[in-house]
Amino acid sequence: MARQCFITDGKANVTGVILATVESFINGIQQLDIFGSCVPETILRHVVISYDGEDGFNQAIDSTIELRDDIKFIHEKKVLARYFNEVFKDGSHYCFGVYDTFKALDMGSIETLIIWENVDVNHYFLRQRQVQEIKTESSCVVHQDKQTDFEWEHIEEMPLLEWLVKNHKKFGSPFDLFVDGERNNVYVADTGNHRVQKFNLKAVGSMGITVAGSHGPGSGFDQLYMPWAVYIDKNKNVYAADTNKNRIQMWARGAASGVIVAGKNDKGKGLNQIGAGQSVFVHEETNALFMSNFCNDRIVKWIPEKVEGVIVADISVSGTAANQLNGSRDIFIDQCETIYVADLWNNRVQKWKKSASEGITVAGGNEKDAAANQLNSSWDVEVARYGNIFVADTDNSRFMKWALGATEGVQLTDANA
Repeated sequence: MARQCFITDGKANVTGVILATVESFINGIQQLDIFGSCVPETILRHVVISYDGEDGFNQAIDSTIELRDDIKFIHEKKVLARYFNEVFKDGSHYCFGVYDTFKALDMGSIETLIIWENVDVNHYFLRQRQVQEIKTESSCVVHQDKQTDFEWEHIEEMPLLEWLVKNHKKFGSPFDLFVDGERNNVYVADTGNHRVQKFNLKAVGSMGITVAGSHGPGSGFDQLYMPWAVYIDKNKNVYAADTNKNRIQMWARGAASGVIVAGKNDKGKGLNQIGAGQSVFVHEETNALFMSNFCNDRIVKWIPEKVEGVIVADISVSGTAANQLNGSRDIFIDQCETIYVADLWNNRVQKWKKSASEGITVAGGNEKDAAANQLNSSWDVEVARYGNIFVADTDNSRFMKWALGATEGVQLTDANA
């Protein structure tokens, strides 16, 4: 398999390979001669790993970060997540390495993701002859409309993964939005198009206006590269988390280019660096900028014109303890600089008071599942009047409202809930 994937015409078709094996396999892999004469040039490092707890593949990622400093990655995580979810629904198949795959993507370990799968999961196209309507289903059993008694005819099928890759832009481009209720504007982080768009809520169906980016992906001051988050301050300045360039750009109202306000030194763990910023929030009274430093599992506060940030939540080591985060996704900051964090892989929302050394769980935190006191991949968080906490419970496909001090949430079923 190794020669088939990485060797073409006797030469390596990749820049290098990092081998991750258990200790007992070190001598054996050297004797196997899996890469032939390409071994010295191809194998960059051999990492000994274990498979306990959160170890495994992630150990290889963490311990070889300096070898991958110049590697960037593309965000097709939504395609993978959708695919894995479909496989999970099929009781005859299992998925391994899901967490590791997303961790690798989030840490910038992949530039081009090649997916090899041997799972028979297809997408079926069905047609109803009487009305010439076409739909898609996940199985090829006979489908019959209960109201009309018409049958659906199977006309085509396609591997699910192939269908998702071809159609992912229909559900995977806009990544974040900011609502300016005062002026009825919505700002969208149009991730796949490397720009921020503004839409007016009163002009339904109108074209959006580009307020940042739109000059293709890049590192120029007039460019963005996969912006994952957007924030608009009281002066209508646009802050974009320029995720693939590991910086936060601020675009003054009407400006043709932006200014870097955080992260000018590529990706890393230094206080002057950012590791995949996925949420940005500006404290209106102090103008301090807060951001979720996803790959470093921490929340950092940047004072205007300072060259370094200050860690205000987490100890920069992922985990489940009260002073740790594991996938710091979205943040909300109140007037007192209390931080609410959507702690993605800990399936909870953590509340960090100003200057606190650890957080308090205010939503979820009871393993991942769909009970009223549980969350499954807490993606976004907002805090409203009276301390009500609203959470996008992604893998449960629901929005939850947690009242102040509540031990359970309430699922929102309509806009007025």
